[in-house]
Amino acid sequence: MFNIAVCDDMKEITAQLVQIAEQQSMKQIQTVKGFYSGGQLMEYMAKNNVDLLFLDIELGDMTGIDISRKIRKEDHNDTMQIVYMTGKEGYERELFDFQPLNFLAKPLNEAKVRECIAMAYGKWTVRKHKFYYRKSYQVYAVSVGRIISFETDKRYILMTTTEGEERFRATMEQIEEQVRHHGFLKINQAVILNMEYIRQFHKDRIQMSNGKIYYTSRSYQKEAQRTYLKFMD
Repeated sequence: MFNIAVCDDMKEITAQLVQIAEQQSMKQIQTVKGFYSGGQLMEYMAKNNVDLLFLDIELGDMTGIDISRKIRKEDHNDTMQIVYMTGKEGYERELFDFQPLNFLAKPLNEAKVRECIAMAYGKWTVRKHKFYYRKSYQVYAVSVGRIISFETDKRYILMTTTEGEERFRATMEQIEEQVRHHGFLKINQAVILNMEYIRQFHKDRIQMSNGKIYYTSRSYQKEAQRTYLKFMD
């Protein structure tokens, strides 16, 4: 089920977001929890899964940046999506590495909040899908949301995930068929990338969240740019 958490030291903001989320017409929303401090939030996340977090950047006890670093260090749900909230500007650059879903300015716009929830929910439903592969006569499954990239490795496919790497026999055509509608981008004959993990997108090269750089073939550049811009919208 889809779980939402809100953390803001302004109680009226937390109450507003909890109310909006609870009214969202999505049957799979299971819990909506509100917190007034980073400490409360981290205590809750130590025992519970959070799929979407609305996080105030300027909390009293911790900044949103501090919390984001702790979330990454303590290996919480790596598919969690974060929407940062602030009454000021200028935090986007500092928070870019955490791949935020969005930024919301205060006072909050209810329509934009609902839009963020719908966007996160849509991405979450995609991430629930499984990618299946065969290795040593066994069939394995991994959530597509945990896959960073596929690339050819001689007669094998090298799959990089948030947990590590796997090599197995398959063709790029077979890979494409499974991930076609799940946010993946083919940038040349040998590489398919999960757009969720793209950190920097240039016309001829792409840097992923794990730091690896891939190069886009000239014949793929226009279509890759069009697909990525559509994904970002």
